[in-house]
Order: sequence, then structure tokens, then C-alpha cells
Amino acid sequence: MAGELDEGQDLGADRARWIRAVGDARAAGGRRPRQRDVAKLIEDWELRRSASMEDVRELARTRVDGPVVSLYLDLGAARVVRDPPVYLTVFHSLRRQELEARHDLVAGLPHDRRLRVGADLDEIEELLRALDPAGRRSVVLFKAGRELNRALALPVRTADSLTIDADPNVEPLEAALESQASVLVVEVRTEESRFSRYHLGTLEQVDRLESFVPGGTVVTSRPGKAQRHRLTHLQWHLRLTAQRAAALLSEPGYDVVVLAGDERVVADLERFLHGDVRAHVVATLHPAPDWRRGEWQRRLDQVIAEHRRSVEEAALSRLDEYAGHGLLVRGLEAVVDAMNLFLVRMLFVSHGLTRQGAVCREHHYLSLSSGRCPYDATELEPVDNVVDELVEVARLHGVELMVVVERTDLLEPDGVAAVRYDLGSEERLE
Repeated sequence: MAGELDEGQDLGADRARWIRAVGDARAAGGRRPRQRDVAKLIEDWELRRSASMEDVRELARTRVDGPVVSLYLDLGAARVVRDPPVYLTVFHSLRRQELEARHDLVAGLPHDRRLRVGADLDEIEELLRALDPAGRRSVVLFKAGRELNRALALPVRTADSLTIDADPNVEPLEAALESQASVLVVEVRTEESRFSRYHLGTLEQVDRLESFVPGGTVVTSRPGKAQRHRLTHLQWHLRLTAQRAAALLSEPGYDVVVLAGDERVVADLERFLHGDVRAHVVATLHPAPDWRRGEWQRRLDQVIAEHRRSVEEAALSRLDEYAGHGLLVRGLEAVVDAMNLFLVRMLFVSHGLTRQGAVCREHHYLSLSSGRCPYDATELEPVDNVVDELVEVARLHGVELMVVVERTDLLEPDGVAAVRYDLGSEERLE
């Protein structure tokens, strides 16, 4: 009996030593330096390159071995005045909520991938602590170990969200890009035409056309073979410019056209423009020789703002018409109720409208107060701004959406309105 007891004590001592050894090995393993990828995120951010639809397409094609962390974070001025900045606190809240919601997914991952999710979140936080948000309104991050490291800057606001899923969550990025007009800039001179794309603060040349036009000034009132010869070459150049503008506009990604150049040359070009191109022209600029990129950006931003103002005025001018047909819903509470019943056809929301509320993301149910989801009785998740959730649900369900920026006064005092489906009639307002 004593021998058996001694043997049992020895086995117990051995087991204790093994447990301590494994614990020491794991602790030592945790202290070993590992390859960190936050430097790639920081480098990507410091390039200050705005996102594009090509980024969306590239990310949608991305396939990685394990889950992807996708983060959208508002960097508005009100969120950077404190230390630590408010957006860092928002990230901590999003992280906790998503890890709770995705507990089963993360817990079911192999050990190394589970550790990678935590490391990705840590490195995203490291970037957020280090970044300088000057000149950018939002940051968009996609992270999956060493396979995917993207940090994109946006000059427009996005709703805060963090997702852990098999694929990058590109839908909010695509929606943000589509909400901003993309401009085809046609800059024409007597011997050269340049075609550029302006979108989200970035002006990028996409094509260039050179033509031989004999020197001298065209004076159409003066007879002479040389004058007619030069005028003919100039017309050929302008016709080719108009054709190239039409070809570019037919490609996806352009909403409006801005013509730029000497007043007389631009006037001559307009005579050759195809009808579709002419219909998309929203402004004409006459740049001075000393215009730099900053001046171009300022002028184009003014053009976009004026164009947006006119579009918003035209759309909001019909609200009284919808009200006359009994189809208009005003006020956030009434609009949320209509959205929960999937009755909303069109949604108009003032930029910057905020209201605390709660949401069930599983069933896309919204509420202005705490409570339980009527579909599965789970506790509603509190959110800082239920309006952001309203906009996201509208996009998910194909609701025609307008975020009003320039004419928010036309939505006062509620800041939100919706047009519902007329379920009692076959008639529809087009």
C-alpha cells in the first residue's frame, strides 16, 4: 500500500510539473516576437489615397484563409478633440459588441486563426492611436493577418461599424462612393485635350488627345486659305475631343461632365458634343494658367455642391405632391415604424441628424428606445445613432435613398421623411 501511495504521489508530482511546463511554454510562446502588420496599415493610411470603385471590386474578389475584420469609423471633428479621441472609445465598444455577437464563429476557429483575430483587432487599435485624421472624415480598414492590410481614407462620413466575417464587408464603402458625384473633366485647348476623373477630392487624368493645328489665331471674319485650313484642323480636333468624351461617359463611373478651357474654344467644342454628353454638362470653367491642383479641387467641389443642391431641390420639391396622395411619412418615429414594416419606398435624411436608439441586426428591426426584438425576443442592442442604422437598412432593402446635404432646411423641422408604398392602389408615382 505504501508503494502504491508513493507511486501515486510521484505521478501527481509529475503531472503538476507537466502542467507548469506547458504553462511556461505557452507563456514563453506568448512573449516571442511575432511578425506585426500594423506598419503596413499605417503606411497605407499615410498615403492618404481616397478609396475608389476599383478598391471595392478588388476587395470583393479577395479571398483569405480565415475571417476578415472590416471597420468603418467616423473621424468627425467632435471625435478628435479629446485625449484619447472619442473614435477610439467607439472602436472599443464596437469590438466588444462584435466579439459577443460572433462568439460562436470565433470560438469555432482553429487555435492560430482565433489568435489572429485578436491580433488583428489589437493592430487596428494601434493604428487608430497613431493616425492623424487631418483632412479625412472617415477611416475604412480591412485586416486579415498578413494576407489583407488595407487602410482607406474618405472625405465623407460613414456610419460606425465593425464586422468579423469570411469576406470583406464592402457594401458600406460602395454606398459611400456611389453617394458622391463622379465628374468627367474635359479640359480642351487648341492642340490638346485632357480628360480627368474627379471623385472624393482626387483629380486623376484618364486620357489625353493631341492634334496638329497650324499656328496663328483663327479669325473667321478674315478670308484666306491659311485661316480656313487652321479652322478645319481645329474643328477636327474638337470633333475628336467630343467623340472621346462621349466614349468615356459611356463607361461606368461618371455622373456629370465639366468643360474647362478658353471661353471661345469651349463654346466651339459645345457645338460638337453628343446629345448625351451635353445633357450631363453641369458647369464650364475657364482656368487661369497659374491654377494648381488645390484651386482645381476647390472649383470642382463648388460645382459638385451646386449640382447636388439643384438635385436635392428638385427631389424635395415633390414632397408636397406625395403628401397630397397620402404617401408621405414625416418624423423619425413614424419613419422607423414604416421601415420596420418594409413599407418605405423612398427615404430622405438630413446629413448630421442623430438620435440614440436600439437595433436588432439579425432582423433589421429599429427602435428609438430600449426593449426586445418582436421577432425573437432578444434584447435590442443600444446604438449611439439610430439614423445611421436606418440608412443602412434602407440600403440593404433597396430603398431609394437621399442623404440631404445642401438643402437640409427643406426637411425641417423633422430632418427625415419617407415615401411609403401605396398598398391600396395600383397607381404609383414615378
